[in-house]
Amino acid sequence: MSKTTIQSYFNSLVEDISCMYPKHEAVSIAYVVVEHVLNYSKFKYTEHRNELFPQSALELWNKILTELLTGKPIQYIIGIAPFYGLNFEVNSSVLIPRPETEELVDLVLNKNTNELIRVLDIGTGSGCIPVSLKVHRNNWEVFATDISEEALLTAKRNAVLNKVKIDFYQDDIFNSKAFQNSDKFNVIISNPPYIPLSEKKKMHKNVVDFEPQIALFNPDADAVKYYRAISSYAKLLLIKGGKIYVEIHENYGNEVAEIFKTAGLKNVEIIHDINSKPRIVKAILL
Repeated sequence: MSKTTIQSYFNSLVEDISCMYPKHEAVSIAYVVVEHVLNYSKFKYTEHRNELFPQSALELWNKILTELLTGKPIQYIIGIAPFYGLNFEVNSSVLIPRPETEELVDLVLNKNTNELIRVLDIGTGSGCIPVSLKVHRNNWEVFATDISEEALLTAKRNAVLNKVKIDFYQDDIFNSKAFQNSDKFNVIISNPPYIPLSEKKKMHKNVVDFEPQIALFNPDADAVKYYRAISSYAKLLLIKGGKIYVEIHENYGNEVAEIFKTAGLKNVEIIHDINSKPRIVKAILL
């Protein structure tokens, strides 16, 4: 048995990784490690923090700490990320789901009723968007595409993990072969790559070194190219009155809105996130 308390290990981990993360984020990561290694919730940790750290858990704790010190995100280390009240498998082939994308999911759920509709997610990654939608609207028909075979394998596992049926297809939005002869969709949703490559040097090491670049960056010369392709796709595949929702870079709301208007989409609206930043553009095909 270790002669050091659980709280001492907790505090030491926070101190060790505070050189890479703000203090509040380091504390949040430490709680995740405690839950993963000791199966202690935050409340249970508070109850047991003055007990001695169990020797049997020391090897795993030290392994996680070593990986954290390389900058590897905790979600990739433990292989799980929370999103919209669910758990998702994550690995180096998919982005770690972000809170901003939870707002996108929430908007789609709140603005669409429970009747049977067909929904398509473009560039699904981990599958967090379609799986979350299907969990909360089990009567919807939900489809998802991605160019990455590895990402699709992860997304399929996440559908199984969360006990929902999603139809997944490997497809390239710039040369799409999917759904050419299928019924049209009531809703299209996407969180495409939208970060200009020039911002890479300003981003945190744990994002740049570990998350898939193809899912993050666009060349500065055409940082909104995915939205142009998605808008053309939406015109072909949405029913009349169908809706499109996309997550955007905060600096490109007006450009994306103009792309949608030029494509003939109507009622184009820029929606701000919880931090008052432009985050979603929605439109309707009339």
